[in-house]
Amino acid sequence: MYSIQNDVAVEIDDVPLPDSGAPLPHLYATESEIQIAYYVSESDSRWKVRQVKLWSDSDELVAEDCFAVVTCNAIYAHFFGPPNDEAFSGHPLSEKGLHPYGVFEVRESSWIQALAKMNSTHQSHSPEVFSQYRHFIISFHDSTFECVGQSLSFEIFNGDVSEVFLEILRRGSDLRTT
Repeated sequence: MYSIQNDVAVEIDDVPLPDSGAPLPHLYATESEIQIAYYVSESDSRWKVRQVKLWSDSDELVAEDCFAVVTCNAIYAHFFGPPNDEAFSGHPLSEKGLHPYGVFEVRESSWIQALAKMNSTHQSHSPEVFSQYRHFIISFHDSTFECVGQSLSFEIFNGDVSEVFLEILRRGSDLRTT
């Protein structure tokens, strides 16, 4: 982890909240991009769970799962692991606005500063490059995802979890062929 100085975690309101029970986050990463898919919180009313008619004896309506796929572009670094929601007070930013089950940007990021310092030994190091990076955090039930990249975007998918992850893998293959 990193030591913090003037860091402040600011919640990003327009990215779907992860489910507080079992968001089941999955990562797909390359050197330039990372995608994390997770179940969206049912309490986040901005995203609709679709009702679909499945073939069955009763032809009943069934709710499809709702997933967010969040993409961080121009990725520089990422971390996926502890703390979980029960040990969240141990995160260095827990008293700086960070809490479980949310999506955040860290302003005045000490992690970005530490990465810039680490890179400063490179003969072509340019501190200005690091001003382009942003520090993002998604806090889940059993884990926390952090990344440093240039931008964050998301898409919503309804359907089966395996279809969502196959789509992510397909897109990753498309990136390699273009």
